[in-house]
Amino acid sequence: MNKKKTTVVKLMVSFVLALVLCLGTAAPAFASDDFSTGRNGNDAEAAITKILTIPAGMVTPVKDYVFTFEAKTVNGEDATSYNMPDISNRTIQIKTDSPSTIDAGGNKVVTVQSGNIFAGVVWPHAGEYVYEVREDGGSDPGYTYSQAMYEFHIFVENKNGKLEVVAISAYKKINDDGSPDNSGEKTNPTPDGGSPGSTVSDVKYNNSYTGTIGGTDPEEPGAHVLRIGKMVVGGYADETKYFSFELTMNVPNAGAGSTYRAFVVEKDGDNKYKVVTGEKNYEGSLGSGSSIPVSATGTTCTFYLKHGQELVFIDLPLGTKCTVAENVDARYSPKAVKHIVNENGVPDNGSVGVNDIQGNKLTVGPFFISEAVSPAPSTVNYTNTFGVISPTGVSVDNLPFVMLIVFALVALTGYVVFRTRRTAAKAGK
Repeated sequence: MNKKKTTVVKLMVSFVLALVLCLGTAAPAFASDDFSTGRNGNDAEAAITKILTIPAGMVTPVKDYVFTFEAKTVNGEDATSYNMPDISNRTIQIKTDSPSTIDAGGNKVVTVQSGNIFAGVVWPHAGEYVYEVREDGGSDPGYTYSQAMYEFHIFVENKNGKLEVVAISAYKKINDDGSPDNSGEKTNPTPDGGSPGSTVSDVKYNNSYTGTIGGTDPEEPGAHVLRIGKMVVGGYADETKYFSFELTMNVPNAGAGSTYRAFVVEKDGDNKYKVVTGEKNYEGSLGSGSSIPVSATGTTCTFYLKHGQELVFIDLPLGTKCTVAENVDARYSPKAVKHIVNENGVPDNGSVGVNDIQGNKLTVGPFFISEAVSPAPSTVNYTNTFGVISPTGVSVDNLPFVMLIVFALVALTGYVVFRTRRTAAKAGK
């Protein structure tokens, strides 16, 4: 009996040892939702995705983004110059025509995916290789660079007499803002769609750009970012009359209470301007008499212009959304000529007129402050036409209609006289 028990115990121990050995030598199983895996003897591939968020209406800047690889371990051993290959930097270029979408906040989101970042790497032997991948950020004005770091695990096996990359996984260790990511979750680096529904690698580095264009001197035309002009035409048009305008602006990422200053200017010789300090221009605003603070967060500002004057901005951020409207005077026929980039990001050099008046306002916009305006700056020029009055009190604008009426009356009178005489002649016979 004891001998029988001993035999059973030995068999159980042998089974457990065999199971442990099998588990210890079995190749790891890779779930496709978490890893990039090889297919049909081809190496697994990995890509990274570069995302740039810029103001809507802005031309996508051409720029190279560089990524560095730091060797960490292979099979748990620290990297050396001979046990891990040195992987050179990879570059992703964003171009003006790179694919983009508009996000919920109205920003333009440009997305570009790399090729296989481990293409051409010669692995010295089988094992699990670990690399840290970062973006080599810069200090270019207006840019916020990603501080994210991903840890890549590359699994290389001996297969059919050669080395094969059977799987690649990635773990996000540092977020874009530099804070640690302690989730421990895998990120799928598969090119053209890591997770279900995705069309790019889930390894993403997010950058943003907010630029300001313009200058510092409102009297220099080259410093202007936006001009809103006023003209009147007609022999009896009042060139001293001030017309009322409303302007609404939304500046990207503007904080509460933020404002941008606008200046009223007039032409002062060839290609030169002077700032106007007339009190009427600043009526209804908080202006100091030399500039107008315009809300950056959508509060409407009222300003006044007379013939030959313009409201100009010199330092607006790209992507600022603007809407301007003139309060129409019934004695004038208004027209506004545009040289802008509309809310769809398309240059617009058209015009609006009397048929576009709504609620007694002739409105242009919304439109964006954009580098796509050529030549700069963005402009909206309002021209009001006053009907010319003749000394006889008859408007020359109405003269054709008056003459038609006169001719009709003369013809009718002649016909009546003719009929009367003819009737009288018949009666005398």
